[in-house]
Amino acid sequence: MTAAQRNSGNSVSNCNIFNFYVATIIATGMRLQSGTTDGTITGNSFYQTASRAAVANTDYVIMLNNASGNNFTVTRNFIGGDSAQRAHRRQPDDVHPPEGDPTLNSCAAAFP
Repeated sequence: MTAAQRNSGNSVSNCNIFNFYVATIIATGMRLQSGTTDGTITGNSFYQTASRAAVANTDYVIMLNNASGNNFTVTRNFIGGDSAQRAHRRQPDDVHPPEGDPTLNSCAAAFP
């Protein structure tokens, strides 16, 4: 039997993550659970393309659910709105990239 291995050093950058709403279950745009450490989530757009009805359960845009994980970097993400980079607010304490920034035109997910 192979010993369990951690997800370490994974990154998701400059992606459009949308329409992850589900009325009947807890929905999450991105979820990092136990076994994940040293991950980067940056420059992504999290949004819904249509209005959604309120639900009794809690929904999450980004969920880091790992008490033993460390060194997570979550920066420069757009959260909300109805299209990419159209959020009403960006994550706090970040700087808007210059217009035409080529890094925003491609999605990259790296899993070493």
